[in-house]
Amino acid sequence: MEAWCNQCERDRAYRESEGCEPGCEILVNTMAYEVDDPRYPVQWVYGQDGKPRCTAFIPEGETIPFRDDKTIDMFE
Repeated sequence: MEAWCNQCERDRAYRESEGCEPGCEILVNTMAYEVDDPRYPVQWVYGQDGKPRCTAFIPEGETIPFRDDKTIDMFE
């Protein structure tokens, strides 16, 4: 968590508000579900270097991509 979440834009509002704003749903779900649970975030994986990583990581200060949930996905 220190290597990824503490430096990720997805959880910045939570950190800066000292827990008053919603945090990263990925982070919350890693603590709510066991690794073998289908609801466990698929974004948390082991990289080719054998170290854990978050594939949804966005460096703090960068813009989180907008995803339109009203339109079907045209590409995977």
